[in-house]
Amino acid sequence: MSRRLYNAHTCGFVTAREETLVNGEGEPFLLRGVGLGNWHLPEGYMWQFQGWADRPRRIEQLVEDLLGVDDASRFWETFRNRYIREEDVRLIAGEGFNSIRLPMNARTLLARSGSQFLDPVMIGHVDRVIQWCREYGLYVILDLHGAPGGQTGTNIDDSENDLPELFLSEEHQQTTVDLWRELAKRYRDEWTVAGYDL
Repeated sequence: MSRRLYNAHTCGFVTAREETLVNGEGEPFLLRGVGLGNWHLPEGYMWQFQGWADRPRRIEQLVEDLLGVDDASRFWETFRNRYIREEDVRLIAGEGFNSIRLPMNARTLLARSGSQFLDPVMIGHVDRVIQWCREYGLYVILDLHGAPGGQTGTNIDDSENDLPELFLSEEHQQTTVDLWRELAKRYRDEWTVAGYDL
């Protein structure tokens, strides 16, 4: 199915012309989008949790405490494979939106071991959403909602110690730069990635 059936204005790389965004054909447009929150970065208020389980690492711990390590792993695999599907992206485009904001958590994007920088499963989810957005004519804004160490010290960034450790640690700062470098390199030829929310 042609993406033109959905959004005629999403074509080619987005650029800024003074204070206006323009598409690859030089046409001005406004981003009208949907945020895919809670998928890569589960947030307590979206689960309607009260108190302690307010951020991804604590929600993950709660699930592990309830289910055990193996079943918790299966739960998260199923959750991430089913939470956002192609049908959702098609519906978003069909409703007239032209973009998706994809909040990401550095802790889950970064490979835990080996020579790879990015976790192949988690970056695979991002790749898949970008592919669907390309097919249905949606731009994607990659949002590092949970930066290494946390940028606010609150639940929304998966902060471990309730501190904005991104700004307190040179290691976290370098990891953030390295992560953005990897993402920019990976998606440099992908027109549907409209921007990066640092």
